[in-house]
Amino acid sequence: MKICKTCNETKPFDEFSNHPTTADKKYPDCKECQSGKMAELYKQGALFLSSLPVDGSRRDKAIFWGINDKHSVKKFIKKLVSQSNGCIEYNGCKTHNGYGALAIRNGSIVLSTVKAHRFAFALANGFDALPKGETGNRSDTLVINHICHNRACCNPDHLEVMTHAKNVAYRRPKNAA
Repeated sequence: MKICKTCNETKPFDEFSNHPTTADKKYPDCKECQSGKMAELYKQGALFLSSLPVDGSRRDKAIFWGINDKHSVKKFIKKLVSQSNGCIEYNGCKTHNGYGALAIRNGSIVLSTVKAHRFAFALANGFDALPKGETGNRSDTLVINHICHNRACCNPDHLEVMTHAKNVAYRRPKNAA
């Protein structure tokens, strides 16, 4: 049994999410209270993003904020590693299919998680050069292509804007090295 820090109720351990660094390996708040806190932080992030002077998706607005926020840029740059093939790989979190994933924050509030190569492209070329919105896998939508076929690469010289259809055609075959 464990006492929730927020609601002060005693609950079974399975009602607390796992946490790798606490002594009992559990979050101090029960799942219900943690969920409520996360929902409130999400609302605060959405409210903040809606106040930004740009159009676009939540992720686009987070990128706009991030490339203009010294802390976000510094955090991003610290996770870049140069490779012998010219790629500059993002060495932070990755999506299930290998793209770098960067959490953009305003203080303790996560505004959105964005793909690292999109952040790098906007940082190098300016926010206005970034293709906006969700692709929805439409063939005429503009996306950022990795010329090097390395999804973790953030080298601006290895990134180019092209249509989704051309990007799909450009993909390396699955059995290629």
